[in-house]
Amino acid sequence: MFCAVRCTLVCMAQDRASVDLRNIRHRVENARSDKAWQLLPLSKKIRLLLEERLDQIEKEAQDLEEDPTEKPEKKQSGK
Repeated sequence: MFCAVRCTLVCMAQDRASVDLRNIRHRVENARSDKAWQLLPLSKKIRLLLEERLDQIEKEAQDLEEDPTEKPEKKQSGK
C-alpha cells in the first residue's frame, strides 16, 4: 500500500512543468472576455487553451487520415 501511494505521488510530480510565461501571460489572461474566464486562475486558463489546441490538432490529423486526398491540397495552400 505504501508503495502504491508513493508511486502515485511520483507520477503526479512528473506531470508538472515549469513554464516561463513572461511573453505570453497577458495574451493568456486576455484570450477571452467572459466573466468566467476572468475568474479562473492562470494555470487553469493555460490548461484549457492547451487542451483546446491539442483537440484541434488531433481532429485535423484524424480528418487527414480519413481523407488522405486533403493532405497535398493543404501543403499547396500553405506555400
